[in-house]
Amino acid sequence: MAIVKIAAGAELDLATGDELKGATNSILSALPGDEPRPIYLTRVDTTVSTGGVVQLDLGAPPVGSIWQIRFVTMFGNDESTVVGGITGALFCGDPANLSFAQLRVPGMAIPSLTFIPDTCMWCHPNEDLVIKTSAVVTSGQQIGAVVGIEEWRQRDVSRLGGKP
Repeated sequence: MAIVKIAAGAELDLATGDELKGATNSILSALPGDEPRPIYLTRVDTTVSTGGVVQLDLGAPPVGSIWQIRFVTMFGNDESTVVGGITGALFCGDPANLSFAQLRVPGMAIPSLTFIPDTCMWCHPNEDLVIKTSAVVTSGQQIGAVVGIEEWRQRDVSRLGGKP
């Protein structure tokens, strides 16, 4: 709606700031590529046991990012030999002080593949992604994990991100 009209053989129509903002938002929202997208990553860690409980630290998201965990693949000396009596558990938390409050997926057989449902499990920048074995692993036995991750900008997925 025009605020000012000047009639002198021609008409001049001035738009308000709100009208311009509304038109700009309408155009921008119709353009492709407006939706946030993650970066797809895998994190891998492996170690050869020296005769104790094995703990794999797969790191933490960078500040300003958040990880959505999609799958965990556990393995031993190869991709098919079962490591008897040992399982792995996935934690998101402080690797020096793991607790049940940080436990995300218990009882993963070695070897195994565990898929995580969409938007179900997140790891924040103040948490490390850690896998710990359920018992002492025989000296010389390898334990490893591959974790599939979607890395999102926190502002794109957080309810505190400032989006309406």
